[in-house]
Amino acid sequence: MGVGTLTTTEARLIQGLFVPRERWGWEFVDTGPSAPSPLADRQPVWQEPESPDLTALTARRNHAVRALLTRLVLPMAFVVFGMLLAGEGGFFFVPAGLALAVVACLPPLILHYRLGRTRSRAASARADGYTRHLQALTSWQTEVDAHDRAELRRREATAVFYPVSAPAATPRIDVFGGTGDGWASLLATAGCSVLTGGTGILLVDLSERAVGGGLARLAGQARWPVESWDLPRQLDEVALLDGLGPREAGELVADAFGMSQESGDDPHRRALHADLVTTVAVVLYERLSIRRLAEGLRVLEGLDDGSAATSLSTAEAGELTAHMDAFGRGDRIADELRYLRSSLEALSPRHHQPRPRRHRPRRHRPRRSRPICWRPPPICRRPGCRRPGCRRPGSTARPVH
Repeated sequence: MGVGTLTTTEARLIQGLFVPRERWGWEFVDTGPSAPSPLADRQPVWQEPESPDLTALTARRNHAVRALLTRLVLPMAFVVFGMLLAGEGGFFFVPAGLALAVVACLPPLILHYRLGRTRSRAASARADGYTRHLQALTSWQTEVDAHDRAELRRREATAVFYPVSAPAATPRIDVFGGTGDGWASLLATAGCSVLTGGTGILLVDLSERAVGGGLARLAGQARWPVESWDLPRQLDEVALLDGLGPREAGELVADAFGMSQESGDDPHRRALHADLVTTVAVVLYERLSIRRLAEGLRVLEGLDDGSAATSLSTAEAGELTAHMDAFGRGDRIADELRYLRSSLEALSPRHHQPRPRRHRPRRHRPRRSRPICWRPPPICRRPGCRRPGCRRPGSTARPVH
């Protein structure tokens, strides 16, 4: 089988199938869910910071604002008094009143400033805390995502299909159901591993779907020697009977065709089959084959004198003809010979070439005269009529032969 350039997929398939350990397929094994990140339950949670207690400061400011009106009475009096006495040198009371007014306004202004500064510091602290929370949340999400991606890569790299192998003491494996594609896959999977283990394979494909073609193609691509035969057309090329003696060939054929549903396990019938085939095999011992055995049994049955046999020599046909009466000519012998001969002919459908029909000259026999029914014509009574075929009165009609 020729081997061309393998594609990457075919090379990987061959590398995966040809392993030394026998296996019949793969079994899916669930590795379970992905492991969660250890930080999954540690998500940062934002908590609003406690607002500063500004009740006392606000109350002091409000009290200072209410007391400001009372404190401004004296400064205002100084200003008014100074303006009234401005002509007499009392103008200096105006600056003094303004200075007292400023002093009176300082307590509420200071308290209001302190209240605003406290609120600004609280807002700034909350903004800084929320920024730190967002940074911590981003960092947490990044670590969790990294863990999940690593876990996903681990699951993808982990084999979830594990080889299925039969115990070493298993002598036989029966497979039920399936389709042609499934059988081909099963044979390819099991066969490639068996070949790698150093064991040859004899595959008899009776499915009529060429289920062994995949195994043969893969073995050829892996440079394993592959031989393929189309049976029964190439049965002689297989040489099933090479190396067997006449008695061994007789026992083999008797075991193959001796069991039937009608006869059951009949030891006498099997022994007769073995003797009949052994008798033919003794004569044809040099080159035993299914075709030669079928033609030999045909001669032994008396259906052929060797002239129509394509694989028998004249001497072999003559020697087989001499054994025609060795088993008698009873009905049972004839029936068993017919059964064996027809069974072997079914395995070699081309064994019998039809004899050419001889041209025989056709004999010309003299044709016998046979009377032909003839009805005499009516009598013509016209006077002077001379038409042919007319019957005149007084004439007799003669039959024509």
